[in-house]
Amino acid sequence: MMHNRLLYLSGLTYELAGDNNQAVTTYLSLIRQAPNSPWSWLAWARLEPAAQ
Repeated sequence: MMHNRLLYLSGLTYELAGDNNQAVTTYLSLIRQAPNSPWSWLAWARLEPAAQ
């Protein structure tokens, strides 16, 4: 779905601009809305585990 792609690209844009908090929020929104979408899988790949 095009909306899923746009959410992914928005998250990537935030990430590349250095706004990591907004990037994570956008990626997680995509993952919640369309967990089985290939775009969600790409969003998961962009997320890094939190440092412990």
